[in-house]
Amino acid sequence: MTIIIHPVGDGDLGVDILSLSGEEKRQRRDESRRHLSELIDAGCAEAVADALLTTSAPGGIADSRFRRTPVSLILRALKDDGGIEGPVRLLLLGSETGMEGSSSDKTSLILKKAFDMKSVRGLLGERYGFDLIVESIQHGNLYEKECFQALGRWMEDVADDELIVVNGISGATMMVLSALGLVDQRGFDWRLAVAPGAGRRKAAFVDRSSYSVAPFYWLRSLGYLEEAEQWGNSRDGGKIALDA
Repeated sequence: MTIIIHPVGDGDLGVDILSLSGEEKRQRRDESRRHLSELIDAGCAEAVADALLTTSAPGGIADSRFRRTPVSLILRALKDDGGIEGPVRLLLLGSETGMEGSSSDKTSLILKKAFDMKSVRGLLGERYGFDLIVESIQHGNLYEKECFQALGRWMEDVADDELIVVNGISGATMMVLSALGLVDQRGFDWRLAVAPGAGRRKAAFVDRSSYSVAPFYWLRSLGYLEEAEQWGNSRDGGKIALDA
């Protein structure tokens, strides 16, 4: 079985936070949460699935760097890579801490409610070719120790031979690093999902064999496109190309 550890962020609501002020982030986050909740309450399965996978929700913007949410990018990558046996477990990792209005526990709860719609799961199963089992932790924490412990308790029953994919596209950097540190410490076979570049349909996966180029993908995932290009040009004779 494949497990996706997914630190939740504004990107999961279709909101590209780059260059937005704190107030603009809060407004768009609230708009997208409200919109998704209304779709769920109305039982609009196709619209809910679209909101989970694309950045077309009201909180999104026309010039967003991405047209698809992090979940969509990761699921597409798993589908295209093949070899998925059985269902995929998706763990939504929310944080109850953060600057005012920036905690992700509410977003995690809304996303879980959306994924729990039977009709939505059916649509996603048809699209990607495997079933999703969605779980959530809302009491994550931006403090590395607390996040590490909360996730560690959840993973106590995870088999040693499971493939773990950690979402590095959205969510608080501290939570991403905590998750990645935990799975690496426990010896799991892991992949870090990173942003593929504007216009691309699937995430790129970084694993242990990719350490030499990991900073390039990490900088790009954080929105530092020029810095990523500069880093790439300084290594391997500039062979790492920026496709964003």
